[in-house]
Amino acid sequence: MPIPGHQTIMLPLLELASDGQEHSIRGAIDVLAKHFQLSEKEMSTLIPSGKQTSFSTKTHWAKTYLVQAGLFETTRRGHFRIAVRGKALLASAPTKIDNALLKRFQRFWNLDCDQEL
Repeated sequence: MPIPGHQTIMLPLLELASDGQEHSIRGAIDVLAKHFQLSEKEMSTLIPSGKQTSFSTKTHWAKTYLVQAGLFETTRRGHFRIAVRGKALLASAPTKIDNALLKRFQRFWNLDCDQEL
């Protein structure tokens, strides 16, 4: 399976946080890697700078976008929790979360988010 983009990661990440507990981004990366059935090779694929893995970077971007839309709240460095707005979105049973959907949220309007990472 190819490494999913940040938009593909957003819904499973929001679902992961649906328990209302604080989650670490590192723990979320591990859970999502299993969810997407990524191989060791895919998990070790580096971005062009050679400093971070591609999947980790894309998961961080997915979290950042969810925070910007008000679906997550940052609890402390490297940790997050689902926000009331995120719970409401999940209650509507979305089939996907992408940049177009996030643009519905006023906090997200100022971001230029049309490009897939």
